[in-house]
Amino acid sequence: MDVCCLGSLINFFTMPSRTEDFPEWVSRKDVVDFLVNDASDDDIILHASAKTMLLNTVLVPKNELFETDPHEMTSWDYNNTGWSVCSGGGREKPWVEPPLEDCKPNVLSKGEPLIFKRSFHGVRGRENYIEISEKFLQVIDLHYMHELNSWCKLDKNGDIDEIIKIHELEQEGEEYGTVVSIRFSALAEYCYLTETAVVRLFDVDRIDYANFTSWGSSPEEVVAEQGVFGKRKVISNASYFRGVQAFAPRHEDKEDDTPEEQLYATFIAQDWKNKRVEEISCAPSAIDNYFTDSDKAFELSPAFFNAEVILKYKSDTDKYTLEERSITSRAGWYLKSYDINEAGQIHTYLGDLQKLPYSEQLHWKQYNEKPKAPISERSLETDFKGNWFKVCNPVEDLKRKLDELDSKGTTWWRMKNRVVKQSLHSVYSKSVDEWKEEILRLDQVLVEGLVKKQLKTKAKTLGQNPLDKDRELKLVELCLLGCGFDAEHARSVLTPWHDAHNLRSFLKGHISGQTAEQIRLDAIKDFGSLRNHFNDLCERCHESLCVIFNALEEHQQDKTGTQNI
Repeated sequence: MDVCCLGSLINFFTMPSRTEDFPEWVSRKDVVDFLVNDASDDDIILHASAKTMLLNTVLVPKNELFETDPHEMTSWDYNNTGWSVCSGGGREKPWVEPPLEDCKPNVLSKGEPLIFKRSFHGVRGRENYIEISEKFLQVIDLHYMHELNSWCKLDKNGDIDEIIKIHELEQEGEEYGTVVSIRFSALAEYCYLTETAVVRLFDVDRIDYANFTSWGSSPEEVVAEQGVFGKRKVISNASYFRGVQAFAPRHEDKEDDTPEEQLYATFIAQDWKNKRVEEISCAPSAIDNYFTDSDKAFELSPAFFNAEVILKYKSDTDKYTLEERSITSRAGWYLKSYDINEAGQIHTYLGDLQKLPYSEQLHWKQYNEKPKAPISERSLETDFKGNWFKVCNPVEDLKRKLDELDSKGTTWWRMKNRVVKQSLHSVYSKSVDEWKEEILRLDQVLVEGLVKKQLKTKAKTLGQNPLDKDRELKLVELCLLGCGFDAEHARSVLTPWHDAHNLRSFLKGHISGQTAEQIRLDAIKDFGSLRNHFNDLCERCHESLCVIFNALEEHQQDKTGTQNI
């Protein structure tokens, strides 16, 4: 089935609106082709409960299936009540009965269902819901994601891949039923591991209820086409088709697959060994380490990139972990080292690029450019001279101070969202959107972390009289006044916080217009770049935070002699 186009599925389940289309529809000539085509698709129907069709799937032992007459299975009796407790029958105590114990024919009772329809009566929203076999989920390593209504895993790129998905069929406000799809490759892998085959039990009814009276006495037609077996009956205004489809999905054995040849991209790099700037492959055969005597460039030959290369990793904090000098992907790859030089270029080494997947190398390649300045002083000291290098990074310094406040258990400021704090980074590129996003995160971490109730209590303790309308920043100012700051000094300490909060309001909180554009132009005029502007703002916020922290801590120690602030 095409999980991205459910309209065709709804059409298959629905009586046509045009009278001239009804005879073709009721003849059900399309049912066999529908099942066969679906079984060969990337995603297939595991369960369907719709207006005109019921379909359930059972995995049965291959050896049992091959010994069973398929026509015998067309009179199936499927009753999947799940695991249940039974009693009676002359037994002394109750016992646990497997899900398909009472199913007919016998081959089905030995099968394994993948879907369980559950009901939690009396609990709103859980009256009817679907569960998937826990055995299957653990073997295939799937996890339920509520927001997607799917059981998922990560693909090779680290993206969420919906393997089993529940589809609620609805069109123009009308409900048409529920379908559960499954990735064919996952089903094939499980069948391979458990030595089972797929049996889909289906019952299709197409009836014009306005004109239907009875099925009459005409005989049923026996069907055996393309692995589909069943009995169907067609009259002028109604038809039914009940049967089974059995197949053993082909499993692509990963161990037998010929591994793909690893590809490597070429990059414009500074080959300092040979004193040239050249396009060089990052393949192991094209570069060497210090200990190999050759004319090849060193693994530590730097390649330079437009800073926009980093925006991909900043914009998806679920998938990527961006540290000050490294990048980690949940897909399993790791960029060991990167930095930014005086010209605002991101740089890393060919040896590090070599370890990235080829698709990731191509992402970096599109931003590759000739060096406009040498590598950063920090990279030179740490990577080549082996020295410890303390560089002033206002954003990281601020984050470390916030971590300190969090570890000390301050009551007036709290780390409300660690993910946002973790995703707060320097501005790397000339992108206005990047600049705006970082200002938003700065305000979210810093200003939104202030606790109004605690600040109000502290201000009163310090002899101030806060008003009910006073907001968090005003309350901090009152606390500073209570600590002995004069009014002008207290206001100046809070200026960077107000700047961050006001910038957020103008740039992200409202529709950006002439005011926002003027702010951007002024930032570039005054600081030379948006990166420098944001670094200055973070540096001032850090200095302000230190003053506030020290003042409130000193006052608390003077009063109680404790470290609890």
